[in-house]
Amino acid sequence: MNCINKFFFITVLLTNFGGPAFSQKPGITVRLSTMVNTHKHDVFILCRGTRLKTSIISRQFNLFDSSINHVAVGFIENDALVIFNVSDYNGRANAIRKEDIQTFIEAPEVYRLGVWSLKVSSPDLLHFKKSCYEMLSRKVVFDSRFNLRNDDTLYCSEFSAKMLNSIPALKDAFAPQKKILDKPFYAAYLNRPVLIYYPVDFFLVSSKIQFLYGEEF
Repeated sequence: MNCINKFFFITVLLTNFGGPAFSQKPGITVRLSTMVNTHKHDVFILCRGTRLKTSIISRQFNLFDSSINHVAVGFIENDALVIFNVSDYNGRANAIRKEDIQTFIEAPEVYRLGVWSLKVSSPDLLHFKKSCYEMLSRKVVFDSRFNLRNDDTLYCSEFSAKMLNSIPALKDAFAPQKKILDKPFYAAYLNRPVLIYYPVDFFLVSSKIQFLYGEEF
């Protein structure tokens, strides 16, 4: 069992067996801000879990952690965590978004948050920030068919992997996975027998990425 699963297992025990209630969403901003500012020169990876039916289906494609179904990246700017991610939430014309942590966890049915960090050099951090803002300036369409061919159509983990792979020290460290679609529903929907894709938890293959924080609410 990896560290994030252990953490969330303990969280569930505390919540369900009479320990102090795990704090609600409004308090997360304060606790998380304190923690990430001790890593203010790092790159951050953030994941959330939701109870939406489509999200439950997507978890089946994860490598390690079936509790998460959305991933984003971020960094500290003006002493605050800024988050970049691709989402079809709210049907926005442009799927790429820049958010703060409160907005990130206020998406429908969010009940779980996990945060990881990656130590990088100052030049690599500047390069990463530039890459995020360059992507934000483009119009990106949410890729509901999960194809890796077009940089203008992206899904959350594809975008996050692209941003992490843009860091010079990592250069293409995260590769897509291959999954045989042995369930007729998936094969029919995606119109292919094999899916080449980035799982939501793709980054957990790297030993350089450190788990920082997790919470259920």
